[in-house]
Amino acid sequence: DGTEVDGTEVDGTEVDGTEVDGTEVDGTEVDGTEVDGTEVDGDDDGNESITADPDAVYPGDEVTVTGEDWPANSTVTVDLVDPDGNVVATVDVETDGQGNFTTTLTVPEDAVPGDYTVEAWDDQDNYADDDLRVLSTDRVLKSAFEKPRVMRGAEQTFTAWGFQPGEQVQAVINSEPLTLPVRTADADGRVSWTFAVPADFEVGPHTGTATSVEVGDSTTSAFAVYVEVSSGSGGGSTGGGTGGSTGGGMLPRTGAEIMTYLALALLLVGTGTAAVVGVRRTRTAKG
Repeated sequence: DGTEVDGTEVDGTEVDGTEVDGTEVDGTEVDGTEVDGTEVDGDDDGNESITADPDAVYPGDEVTVTGEDWPANSTVTVDLVDPDGNVVATVDVETDGQGNFTTTLTVPEDAVPGDYTVEAWDDQDNYADDDLRVLSTDRVLKSAFEKPRVMRGAEQTFTAWGFQPGEQVQAVINSEPLTLPVRTADADGRVSWTFAVPADFEVGPHTGTATSVEVGDSTTSAFAVYVEVSSGSGGGSTGGGTGGSTGGGMLPRTGAEIMTYLALALLLVGTGTAAVVGVRRTRTAKG
């Protein structure tokens, strides 16, 4: 009942204490640093990563894959996996002294559109992946302005469609560059911008171009800008695109000038409605 049986040696330090239930068994060495801590689940595991760029491509395009934090001077296998789980392209690459690498994968010409995965792995059970979207070569982007003609200072809406849901799209209004914010295509692949035409915008035809941030293909449409003149200037009125206006005020600057502008605008716009121009992307992927 003394020290040796119920005390220090049996129920104490050696049995229930430090060595059995303490530091060595439940502590640092078993449940701590070496087993559940730094050495097993910490810095030496799970830090490998890869990035595929661009993350949306067409069949036949190249994808640059960059890897970081892999074992130094080792071999990493990079696979392109289709939506059905099949490996459709693969390449082996050597890491440098810091465990980093850069390589390229070519998307097969007959790849079906869909969501693919770029996977990287090695013989030490390290693994990382990144998403890649393969687009249809038949994709056609379209766009239109809400108003074929709009007065300086008024609101105009530019809409584009044919993009992938969630795709980032940038719009620019020309010929005086007006860059609109990047928008995300909705579930139907549509994206729109409503903006105020600057009060000093040049009178005449202008265009709007919506460009995929990820892929680089685009669509362009046209509209015309006119100015308001004082009702005291006399004269009648001209039609306002979709409706027409009554006397008293919104006219082009001069008859000859507006006829020239409208002729150019109609050449771009077609029959008086905003032209829809689907620009199929060429085979060059965005870098």
